[in-house]
Amino acid sequence: MYKAPKYKKDGSPDMRYKGNRADENIIATRLVFFVIAGISFIPFLLITLLYTSHLKHQYLSKTSRRVNDISLVKPALMKCFIWSGIWSSIFLTLLYFSAPTFVLVISGLSIFWFNTIMSRWLAIVYFGAVVDPSKDKVYFRQDQMSYDFMDYVSLKFFRDLEKLDSVKISEIEKISKQYGDFTYIIGDFGSRRLMFDNKMKRDELIHILRKNGTSSMLFDFDIQ
Repeated sequence: MYKAPKYKKDGSPDMRYKGNRADENIIATRLVFFVIAGISFIPFLLITLLYTSHLKHQYLSKTSRRVNDISLVKPALMKCFIWSGIWSSIFLTLLYFSAPTFVLVISGLSIFWFNTIMSRWLAIVYFGAVVDPSKDKVYFRQDQMSYDFMDYVSLKFFRDLEKLDSVKISEIEKISKQYGDFTYIIGDFGSRRLMFDNKMKRDELIHILRKNGTSSMLFDFDIQ
């Protein structure tokens, strides 16, 4: 509904009215964004739940121990929610302005691919780390600190978001927790960083690795 602009007694525009209208527009825009993000996030969460079930079936057994830090899920969930809303808003904008069919198809497929990987990444974050002594393996979220320039150019860093990394427990020569809540495992395979937000969960994983590791495994716990 059209509302005529308000004026002061001297005939000049009332700037307070303009400011109120601007605030209303900002609030309405944010509301629309969160509605779009919320609706588009439903299939996002469905893929996350299905992939979590797949991870449990593939990596959990009677002999394995899982350590998941639920504190990491909240910020990851918020990132996925925002990105889902942004991509969905872009697609709806293209649809509104009657973009060519091939543009809609390409953008739709790109958004689906992006959201699928991000939803699986969320499942990876929730799943945490798994130690399986029977397979002599520890599985954990990918550490991208060691990636080089080409890994980013080729989008390997993005594709690896939906994958778990693993090393043999017997090949771990040293465990370090010198840097905050991070745990570093070091061996002939190089160095891997395991991310935690909860120190209790970090220490739980270290205990399991110490219990199942070799007698020559070194530890560096000087800085807590």
